[in-house]
This record gives sequence, structure tokens and C-alpha cells, in this order.
Amino acid sequence: MSLKWEELEISPAELEELLNLDLLSTWAIDISRVFLLRQAKYRNSLLFTEGCYLFLVFILLFPINLIIFRNFGWLTNNTNGLILVLASTGFLSCLLLLFLNYHLWLKAKKLKVFAILIKKVNQYNDLIDHLKLAAELNSLSRQKYGNKKAQETISNSSSEIELETALTLSKNSLIKSIELEKIITRNRNIAKNRYQLLANLETSLVNLGSLSQPESDDYQQLLSEAIEIGLSVHQEIRKTKTLRESITE
Repeated sequence: MSLKWEELEISPAELEELLNLDLLSTWAIDISRVFLLRQAKYRNSLLFTEGCYLFLVFILLFPINLIIFRNFGWLTNNTNGLILVLASTGFLSCLLLLFLNYHLWLKAKKLKVFAILIKKVNQYNDLIDHLKLAAELNSLSRQKYGNKKAQETISNSSSEIELETALTLSKNSLIKSIELEKIITRNRNIAKNRYQLLANLETSLVNLGSLSQPESDDYQQLLSEAIEIGLSVHQEIRKTKTLRESITE
């Protein structure tokens, strides 16, 4: 295959620029991944983030708490006084982190669609990696058998065009879905129009899937996977419509 894989995949830098999320929003999406989407692989990353912020808050509060204890004469020269300062600082740090997590939990429910879209982008990029590996294997096979594969290569050309079309459409579908979600986050009054646009994109993907013939070669399965990635984006977003409406009420 002669597809330009770098142009078809969605790079992390491109995704980051497309999302343009602040630090708290990124943290909220991690919470959404772990607790709303049940993606356990992000649990350690979330725990590490929570631990870092708890340590940072503790470091910031400790000198302030120490000054307060000294001014009120609560700080003694023995070990008990230091333990009291550490304990109170730890308690305040956990309390502040708890309030912050409550705010992030509310934000995570609103950003669930973004978490779903990021998951679909990762699935799409995984599909690109599998296709690249298949292309390398096919290239080695052609080098080994030479002209015996020439006719098969010609027969595969139409499937390659279909595959490139499906991948391009899936990529554009993901990008447009993220852009639409950013718009709807800023202006919730256009929700109905947004879902109509998604429905139109979904219809286009279904029509593309109907072009494939059952008797085609191995690329048929890969083409179906590419189309399925695009379709699943809109199907997952539709599932979140009820959640979004309940949040805005």
C-alpha cells in the first residue's frame, strides 16, 4: 500500500492543539476516564496526579500554618507541637483536595463526551498502526514472490482507495466531532443543530459502508473497522445526550 500514514493518523500534538484544554480540564477528563468510562489503565496516572497535588498543597500550606500556630502561641518547642502542625496541615490539604475533586467531578461529567472522543481517537490510531504493519508484511510478500503478486496488487488497488477514503472520513469525523463538542460546550443553545450534524455524518459513513462488496479481499475487514470507528463516535455521543440534558437542567 502507498498510503501516507502520517497524514491519516491523529498525532498527540494535533489532538492537544485541537482540544486546547487547560490543566483542570485535563485532570477532569482523567477522572471521567477512570470513573465514568471505567478505563482502569488511567487509574495509576490519576492517582499520581492526585498525590502530586496533595503534596504541593501540603508544601504551600505548611509555612502558612506554622506562622499561624506561632502567632497564636500554639506551637511549643517539643515534638508534640510539630506533630500538631503537620497533622493540621495534612487535614487542611486533604480537605482542600476534596473540595477540588468535587468541582472536578462536576466538570468531568460535562467533559465525558471529550473523554469518549479521545478514546475513539486512540482506537483510530491503533487501527492505523495495525494497517501499517499489514502494509509492511504485504510489501515483504511482494518482494519475495515478485511478479506472482502483480495481479493481486492490481486487484487490491480499488480496496486501497476505499480504505483510504474510509480512514480519511473517519479522521475528519473525529476532528469535526471534537470541534462541534467545543462549540456546544460554549453555547448549549445549538444542541439540536449539533446532533443533526452528527446524524448527517453518521449517514455518510453508513452509505460508505454499503459500497463495499462481500466478496472483496482482506482489506474488506480493515475497511469495515475504519468505518466502524467513525460510526461508533456518533453512537457514543448519542448515548451521552441524556446525561448532558440532565446536567444542564
